[in-house]
Amino acid sequence: RGPRHRARPGHRGPGPRPFIIAEAGVCHDGALDKALRLVETAARAQADAVKFQFWSSSDRLAERRKAAEHLEVYQRYRMPVGWLDRLAEAAKASNMRFMTTAYLPEDLPIIAERVWAFKIASFEAQDWSFLGAHAAYGKQVFLSTGLVGGDYFTRLRAFAAAWNLDLTLLHCVSAYPVPADQLNLWAIREFRLDGFSDHSGIEAAGGWAVLAGAKDLEVHFRLEDTDPANPDAGRHALTPDGLATYILHADHAAMVMGTAHYGERRHIPAEDPMQRFVVRP
Repeated sequence: RGPRHRARPGHRGPGPRPFIIAEAGVCHDGALDKALRLVETAARAQADAVKFQFWSSSDRLAERRKAAEHLEVYQRYRMPVGWLDRLAEAAKASNMRFMTTAYLPEDLPIIAERVWAFKIASFEAQDWSFLGAHAAYGKQVFLSTGLVGGDYFTRLRAFAAAWNLDLTLLHCVSAYPVPADQLNLWAIREFRLDGFSDHSGIEAAGGWAVLAGAKDLEVHFRLEDTDPANPDAGRHALTPDGLATYILHADHAAMVMGTAHYGERRHIPAEDPMQRFVVRP
């Protein structure tokens, strides 16, 4: 699991801080130097992991998703396999975990030896064979749960148990960006989800999700000079300063929530000076 209790500079507890994945997506614009700068940006913002997106064949991805109209975009932003080791090394040097989403079953062996954990996007979350293919590697799997409903979570948990799949379930609304009034963060508690994959572009939203029970956050970000035409650089992607502010909000939310559990009132040090005034029979 993610090192959720590893303190960031400036995080004062007492509650465990959320584990934060900075989603760079394809905001590298097809340039390795920008991809490395995205790693640096995530590290400066105090993220725990930085994540990219990888597919070995644009034609296969367009076919699999029935998205022929996006083939040119897939071709323009496809990451060369040779980048993976460079980016993984850069993340490690910055004390972060390296992740990349795969969309094609044949790409899992390529990324498996390089990533700390897998991520499955909402569009593939209902492909049971694809989920099962991840189980063979014994790694933690973060799964976004946009575009689902009904009995999906019951079926998913039964599937994970049968396949011994280590799932971390992220609430997600698959819109870019998501309007604030459609974030539906109550779903985190209602469906006992682990965290939130955020497409809102709202700096405070990570803190709201923590208050709703999220322990893991994934949030999109970009560079100041990411091409505005890049589909990952829309209003759902935070600027470098916005990413740092987002993480600060999430940390503060964890801090004010504290460590108490339902039905239990723990010792609160700030109350110590007042103990002598308590009237007892």
